[in-house]
Amino acid sequence: VLLTARGALEPLGPVGRSISTLADDSYWRRRARVAFNVSLLLDWAPRSDLPLGFAVGGDLPFKYGPLGLVVEYLYARSAPFEDPTMPPGLRADRQGLWTQAALLVWRPYLELSGRYEWFDVPSDERQRFHALTAGLTGYLFQDRVKVQAAYGRKLHYGGPALRDDYLLLLLQFVE
Repeated sequence: VLLTARGALEPLGPVGRSISTLADDSYWRRRARVAFNVSLLLDWAPRSDLPLGFAVGGDLPFKYGPLGLVVEYLYARSAPFEDPTMPPGLRADRQGLWTQAALLVWRPYLELSGRYEWFDVPSDERQRFHALTAGLTGYLFQDRVKVQAAYGRKLHYGGPALRDDYLLLLLQFVE
């Protein structure tokens, strides 16, 4: 049995799902807005010796003018681990924290973004890291064409043995 619930509260005005302020209404851009979001997942197998798995999370998005910011924390206990490098059916305890910001430096054409991640799976040294990502997004033709470049680097607890740097280049067309 898999049960999920999510609650969102935007008491000061619309924040939305996107961290970018590109599509925000001009009226709301001039006002600070914050939201509170919580989520819960329960995973229970009635005829199994598997323990009850659960995950809880919360995030706090904020927008003001050209700046969008979000902080999110997740904690999972005995929850299924979905990773292509892990054996199927593996359950693990883990937690993570993400902070991401997007700043429209030249509205509506150019956006700068940054992200910090902390992820901890105590049972797997490869899944214990801090990560930093920086990116630049260009919008053309009223955001119908998006060009992105991002660079990311993971800093593993176990030292510099693993190289998880990446460079992402993306061209997206929206109809």
